[in-house]
Amino acid sequence: MASFHLHIEGQVQGVGFRPFAYRLAKKLNVRGWVSNGTDGVHIALTGPEGNIRKFYHEATVHPPANARIMRHSFEEVQDADYPDFQIVESTSDTSPNLLLTPDLGLCDACRQEILDPLNRRHNYAFTTCTDCGPRYSIIQQLPYDREYTTMRPFEQCAPCQDEYNHPENRRYFSQTNSCPACGIELALLNNEGKLISKSQDVVIALTCTGLEHGKIVCLKGIGGYLLLADASNEDAIKLLRERKHRPAKPFAVLYPSIERIREDAHVSREEEEALCSIEAPIVLLKWKEHHRAAVCRRQISPGLNKIGVMLPYTPLLALLMDKWKKPILATSGNLSGSPIYFQDQDALTNLAPVADFFVTNNRNIVVPQDDSVIQFSPIARQRIVIRRSRGYAPTFLPHPMIGRTDTVLAMGGEMKSSFSLLRQGNVYVSQYLGDLENYHTQASYHTTLDHLLHLFNASPEKVIVDLHPAYFASAAGRKLARNFGAGVVTVQHHLAHFCAVLGENKLLNCPDPVLGVIWDGTGWGDDGGVWGGEFFTYSHHAFERIEHLPYYDHLLGDKFSREPRLCALSLCKDVPEAVTLLKDKFTEKEWSLYTRMI
Repeated sequence: MASFHLHIEGQVQGVGFRPFAYRLAKKLNVRGWVSNGTDGVHIALTGPEGNIRKFYHEATVHPPANARIMRHSFEEVQDADYPDFQIVESTSDTSPNLLLTPDLGLCDACRQEILDPLNRRHNYAFTTCTDCGPRYSIIQQLPYDREYTTMRPFEQCAPCQDEYNHPENRRYFSQTNSCPACGIELALLNNEGKLISKSQDVVIALTCTGLEHGKIVCLKGIGGYLLLADASNEDAIKLLRERKHRPAKPFAVLYPSIERIREDAHVSREEEEALCSIEAPIVLLKWKEHHRAAVCRRQISPGLNKIGVMLPYTPLLALLMDKWKKPILATSGNLSGSPIYFQDQDALTNLAPVADFFVTNNRNIVVPQDDSVIQFSPIARQRIVIRRSRGYAPTFLPHPMIGRTDTVLAMGGEMKSSFSLLRQGNVYVSQYLGDLENYHTQASYHTTLDHLLHLFNASPEKVIVDLHPAYFASAAGRKLARNFGAGVVTVQHHLAHFCAVLGENKLLNCPDPVLGVIWDGTGWGDDGGVWGGEFFTYSHHAFERIEHLPYYDHLLGDKFSREPRLCALSLCKDVPEAVTLLKDKFTEKEWSLYTRMI
């Protein structure tokens, strides 16, 4: 007989690792226990050494499908005598050091259950198991146990508790387990907040009726609210654009099946795999020249040859699409420039002028998340992440900084903001948070950052900020640094882009010089000028700006970047022939004022 201790770090909580370890131990006749800790999963093993080593091999080489093992230790310990193998109470006596599991899309087994009239979870809109369901969006503290999530108020009924306690059930130790008898309540409200129905069947039926009559429905998802409209109703889409003040930006479309997507767009193998993956992102696809007339292409993605599509990734969306059976326009529940609304009262207050009805529920969301957006390059078929959020955030894999022991916080830029945290060799990149010129986005940024720092009890030793002194994220970073007694490092915006590409492509330790050409908007330069269009070289961990586009006069702050006519005016100020081409782009008052300014 021998005794060993196995410690596994990485994305190992919320993925069914404990029930996996239990079943494996029973199969191999090994005794001991498994427990979640704030630093991963701990497993005590005693029994024949050969069996224990088989356990170690299986657990680290063939872990649960959604697990991501980054490090592990396996060492012999003093002999211990355990009567059997058990899942024991989680511990929180060590410093948090693990990867957070993102929210997981609906698995096939749960999808089949909710559509099966004979199953007790038939039509239950919050069906989950150890392989799917919300994770990151409901975690309040670590380790990942029901009592530390927003599932805590929902006490399991006897049948659910039996599933939770049964080792052979796929809901064994499933922290989000519930059913119609003990679970989350769906509700349909009008835009004045008046309750219409709490019956799930009625809510879904009336939602379809509303969509059929051109109404706009605001539906609470995993990470926030979505605005829905009939993708075949031109008037409904126009109305949504007017109410949301979004005249031209494209909308995403939720389809009932991959077969239905193929009728409207070209779908490659890589794109289909992404659409059907557990991450379930929005994928940008090329429109077919002859698609079904039922989808209003010009209103959904005006002037574009691509469409963003996704498949139902929650039980509620799957049930809705099973009844509706047509594409639905699905866009973030926000106002132009604001972040996605995720708190019920905020959504009702701010989106009442936009939506006719609200489909909500009584489970709280801890942190907001939009749908992720990706596309694939046309030749190399390389995945390009356009918006990293639900399904991917906040864990970043593969790890570029294993072995680092310091804690570093990078605050990100002003537009399409996100932040990153390095702690104990793990890297966490927040979900997409939006443009920080908006007050509500700033509040969402603070909420998400405070939550992540709280989860890991993190005290940054260094805070990295953008060189621009007026950026909200830079000012917030400097304040945090003062509070934590941390150092501040400033980074030029375009150089940060170059560094990111180097890291993504594993070139940080490249022995040869690397040329980086950064075609971006304007950014505050090291020389105090406005940079844009930079040529950098990287060699032996040092950077040099070797060339750039010529400087020219800048005026009117950020308005200058948003209006190309102003750039043209400044560039052509000494070109008399340009006057006839540019003057009609301005009012007389603007022309008089702006020409004097330059």
